[in-house]
Amino acid sequence: MAACLAANSLYCQDFQAFVWTLDNRPASYARVEFGEEIRYTSENGAVTLPRDSVAEARISFLGSRDTACLLRAYDTLHLMDNNLILPDVDITQFFEHDYFRPHRARRSIQREPGDIYCYGYTVKGIGRLDSIEIKVEELIRETSRIRAVIFDRTGTRLSCSSPHPITPNHSGEFYIPLSFYTHGTQELFIGIEFLELDRTPFHATSHQFRGQEGAVRTSRNTGVTLAGMELRENELLLLASWYNGRLKWQLLSKHNGHVTLVPYTSIHHSGDLEINQTKDEINAQYWSEEFESLPDSYFLPCK
Repeated sequence: MAACLAANSLYCQDFQAFVWTLDNRPASYARVEFGEEIRYTSENGAVTLPRDSVAEARISFLGSRDTACLLRAYDTLHLMDNNLILPDVDITQFFEHDYFRPHRARRSIQREPGDIYCYGYTVKGIGRLDSIEIKVEELIRETSRIRAVIFDRTGTRLSCSSPHPITPNHSGEFYIPLSFYTHGTQELFIGIEFLELDRTPFHATSHQFRGQEGAVRTSRNTGVTLAGMELRENELLLLASWYNGRLKWQLLSKHNGHVTLVPYTSIHHSGDLEINQTKDEINAQYWSEEFESLPDSYFLPCK
């Protein structure tokens, strides 16, 4: 009886072998074929043999040659490197990172929860908008959040980032990641949305501003002061703010000498892109969206 139990125990035992690379590292998650049965090595390169202590195996691992062998329990197999000779490649164009800066930041600006400020741009070519750069002058509260956003002229949201906190004691350039692919020629309104944790703009009934020596500041700010700049002649701006359950939109251009202060933003991009600010003399256009409650996506990344 004892002999039978010992034999049974031996038969049920899991037999393992080990697969390593030539430089003595585990071949983690290598593909091992035992006939029609496929298994994968563990993080430390171990693989359990299917039945017995010896099995025919075919092993595939990135960077190593495919290997067919007889794999024995407790063996360590070292795979040979796969030194491929690649054909020559002609590089006709090199895509590099670049940025577009409209003009200098000269003033300061604070805004209120839910406020959106987007410049109008004409974007040509093929590439990706990587991030929005802003300039932080002062972080008043660590609950402040900034989100990078992209809209079309009608206020339809095309892309946005998650709401980003600003590092405590940070001042100067601050980058908000934004991965948006574009091709052809598009008019895009690119900018930022002001947010703050635990503050909803939905029931706000007024946007109260007070000027301070060349700055636009508000007592209902989102806890951050940014560098601002003036909209120049015929530059387009898409902006929005909440008012008693409505998201109020404006599309306008500067003309007749009227001064409009906006947050400083710079666009960082990669690929073969040409970016210019859209110039168009238009009369200000207004419209609004009605909401029964604040959208669930208010503090969430765009889908």
